[in-house]
Amino acid sequence: MFEKMTFLLLFVFLSVNISGQDCDAEQFEKEINQMLREGLFSQADSIADNWYECATEQQNTPSAYSAGIYLFQINRNKRKYKTAYKHAKAALEKWKTIPYGEHEDEGLHHLIMADAAILVKKNYLAKKHLLEAKKWLAFQPEKNDFLNAHYAFVNGFYHQHGDKQYDLTRKSFRQALTLLLELPQPPIYLTGQTLRWLGTTNRFNGDFEKSLYFYQRELSYYEAAYDPGHRAIANTYYNIGALQYELLRYEDALASFLKKQ
Repeated sequence: MFEKMTFLLLFVFLSVNISGQDCDAEQFEKEINQMLREGLFSQADSIADNWYECATEQQNTPSAYSAGIYLFQINRNKRKYKTAYKHAKAALEKWKTIPYGEHEDEGLHHLIMADAAILVKKNYLAKKHLLEAKKWLAFQPEKNDFLNAHYAFVNGFYHQHGDKQYDLTRKSFRQALTLLLELPQPPIYLTGQTLRWLGTTNRFNGDFEKSLYFYQRELSYYEAAYDPGHRAIANTYYNIGALQYELLRYEDALASFLKKQ
């Protein structure tokens, strides 16, 4: 009876604490990004979920939308694509309730929705959001290298998985990488993923040496940014090892696979 009562009191305390807390979006973002740098995806997911619930309860729709986008990105990184898409859809519903003219980064919104649709093979929906993003970017008074790079990346992702135009895939990823490297601080994950896809597409094309070059660049990028043992570093070592195995470099492949652990 005492244990049951203690649990109920704890539950009530937590409920009051969540409903009464100040949804400090900046603090939530800071904590999530710290967890992501350390490769602690489950912890990052939990923080983003608390943020989403808090912002929703306080009817702070723009903040809830931002939290929903983090939940999408975290689950995308974890390769939980159906869950990622679910969060993207929930964020989209929040977006629809924000008064017209108060939306921020409309182009980025459409790119994220296109990315989410590709993950679950809703290619018609991806194409629709890509066209909206392209139109939005065309009407911007100033060139935005980050959004143009993001567009090129998602466009490459669409050509890889949607219409299967592999020449356009490589072209789009090369364009994305050029734009990203022109930024003062290229975003770690997007730059790393662009390098990975350049490695993968060249591998599919039979150019193994060029593929290895891009995978090794990706690895250097992650090792400079993330803590040892990060999931992105482990995945890159695996890709390098698999490629070295195909090149009959068995000792190098074994060394890469062991570093993945």
